[in-house]
Amino acid sequence: WKDFFDSRIKNGKYVLEDDSRYQKGALLLSVEKKKCSLVDAVINLMIEENQRIGALVTFNTPDFEAAKKRNIEIIDENFFN
Repeated sequence: WKDFFDSRIKNGKYVLEDDSRYQKGALLLSVEKKKCSLVDAVINLMIEENQRIGALVTFNTPDFEAAKKRNIEIIDENFFN
């Protein structure tokens, strides 16, 4: 998978986004409010801030209400059935 994503980053199809400004808020959501995992909290905060996100791949759809609200396509385990 690493080679797959590395090649797409190098050719400009994917962009690595700096998530440092979301980390403190995500930690609060994850640890204190026990809302979701730390990684999911970072992604939700990015979505809520209107980051340009075309689709989200996850096996944990319930943690991504922000994506549903913004009509971001969610690719989950049902996508491949």
